[in-house]
Amino acid sequence: MIEDRRKSPRIPFREAVEIQSSDESPLGSLSRDLSKSGMGIQSFSFFPLNADIALNFRLNDSNVVEMQGNVIWVRQIPYSESYYLGVQFSDNESAFYPKEKIGSFIQTQLH
Repeated sequence: MIEDRRKSPRIPFREAVEIQSSDESPLGSLSRDLSKSGMGIQSFSFFPLNADIALNFRLNDSNVVEMQGNVIWVRQIPYSESYYLGVQFSDNESAFYPKEKIGSFIQTQLH
């Protein structure tokens, strides 16, 4: 059996996500799942392992979240030009409030 090493609960989450690396224009992508510590994303653009990126997405109609993150894994989707990305959210002080919003949103989805 594979051990789940996730720090917090993860939920399915299919929403538009804007991704921007330091030297690129923002790119549209689609989230796959969400936790308080990170997000799974499907992207038509390649982002290298350990890339620092900025994410912008909506939890619902009124909650827009802006987070910094780091690409911790990348997999090309077979037979396509798309990629799955695993992004870990930054743990800096400015991430505290957005992570609390994400945690509250996840709790409402789990109950």
